[in-house]
Amino acid sequence: MKNLSKNRFAFIIVLTLLFTMFLSNSVFASAVYTQTPTMNNAWGFAQGTAQQVKTRYWWMDCHY
Repeated sequence: MKNLSKNRFAFIIVLTLLFTMFLSNSVFASAVYTQTPTMNNAWGFAQGTAQQVKTRYWWMDCHY
């Protein structure tokens, strides 16, 4: 039970990655993307964060 918070954090990251991948492939995402500019900013921020997490973990996999 000690690693619960760490596991929860990793679970949230994985969930967010899956969610963004699902949204990027759906027609609904493109419809929302063209309609609301505030969603555009949040969408770009979420995708940039996911890309940073992926790159950081890839770097750790390669170098450690």
